[in-house]
Amino acid sequence: MNKNDKESIDHFEKKYFSNYNKSFIPDTDDDNLWKNDTLVVTKEDSARAFHTWSWQKYLHLTQNIKNSTNEKTQDGLPLFLDDSKNIFQITEYGEPVYHENKSPLKLFAFHQAGSDHPVLKSNTDFAGISEDYTVFYSIHMNKIMHDQMVKATSSAIEKVKKGITNISDSTEAYNNYSLELKAAWVDLNAIPKDKQKNYLIVNNVPQIKKAFLNKLDSLTRKNDYNNINLIINNPLNYQNISAVALVGLHIVGKVEGFPEMLWATFEGQDLAPDNLNNLTDLNSKQRHGFKSNTTNSQPIAKTEANFLFFKKGELSATDSLNAIKFDASTKKGKIADKAYRKYPLGISQKKYDHPNNSEYRRHADLANELNKKALKKSEIKQYYNGNIWLAMLNSKESRNIDVYQQFNTGNLKLAGSPNATNITMETYHQNTTCFSCHGISNFSLDSKKDVQYRTLLNVSHIYGAYFADAYRKKINQKTRYC
Repeated sequence: MNKNDKESIDHFEKKYFSNYNKSFIPDTDDDNLWKNDTLVVTKEDSARAFHTWSWQKYLHLTQNIKNSTNEKTQDGLPLFLDDSKNIFQITEYGEPVYHENKSPLKLFAFHQAGSDHPVLKSNTDFAGISEDYTVFYSIHMNKIMHDQMVKATSSAIEKVKKGITNISDSTEAYNNYSLELKAAWVDLNAIPKDKQKNYLIVNNVPQIKKAFLNKLDSLTRKNDYNNINLIINNPLNYQNISAVALVGLHIVGKVEGFPEMLWATFEGQDLAPDNLNNLTDLNSKQRHGFKSNTTNSQPIAKTEANFLFFKKGELSATDSLNAIKFDASTKKGKIADKAYRKYPLGISQKKYDHPNNSEYRRHADLANELNKKALKKSEIKQYYNGNIWLAMLNSKESRNIDVYQQFNTGNLKLAGSPNATNITMETYHQNTTCFSCHGISNFSLDSKKDVQYRTLLNVSHIYGAYFADAYRKKINQKTRYC
């Protein structure tokens, strides 16, 4: 690590990590470190600033609520569940979630990313129990981002009404301080009692009854949104879960002065072992024990410990890819209960070692160093790994554009950690970059595909789903468009 990187990390640690309770939510100009910080973000330090932003956001959003004025948010819960801060839970179609009781959280979504709609379940041996538990997901958005989504949808639908069938908006990016979160939760019983202290916990959470999971899975595969909504909107279809643990978190935000939507991702350490072949030797002593070899004659993994998603034992190199491929018939990996982190620091060893990939190496080094700095700050938060990846949304707004090692072309330029995934959310899609799905390509709004829409806002799946849902509702109202 070069001298400038080390000095910058020390600066940010002293100024921000040690005072993260005074941090900010990006829905206001107040106390905005990007606006007020005296450290100018230049070509030499942008990577450090982005990684620091990642940890800064995580530490702030997961700090305990204190003296809440909202009756639904109890003191001690993570801050992102306090909707008095203009952050609220939404469905994957962008609709606000109604909470019937005083819980600020409601769990009904359980499909991971991917067209095969994978489901993630716990390893029963981890807690020594007979029942496996499904991982559920919640999505949260701040008012700034949601208001823009609603406004953009109305504008686009008005264009369709006027007979415009090919809508393209290549200039509108998300507003500054936009914020979207996706959290992964599992029943606390899936985690051994002696490890439960390592997780952020929410008590008394309504969760869709197990009896409806197969039905919802089938309806999702048919894109039957109407019947899905009938099930998830009925409060009688929920049971109260005494406690759930936060096992993963995606944070997406837009900061002033930069065109990027910044993606940061965090997950618990006890979830799965690392593939040390793609770890580099930066921090291997602190990581879980994957055997470092690249031949098919030796196991790629051999552990004596159970993890939440990995049953102890061996995983051969020849079986390693099947362990992170989803089997729709069993609702497990093709090699069951053997999920592992393929790229623990968001980059392959091959990319790290490549002589032309100095920017990739810097991201891996910085992610690793900032992890170690930030993990000292909280007894609970030290058990969460962090990473980040970036997307350039509008080159016209960009400054210092030559900072980024770009590895694709078109309006959406990627930089940062090209192989970053979250074991709780992309378990079975670790072989592709997240932006193979999170892009701005055209999406069709009807079966005839005669209405096409292309927008930078579609980098968030929520916007595409919200717009498509609004379009379907207009169709059901028999509104004529063309």
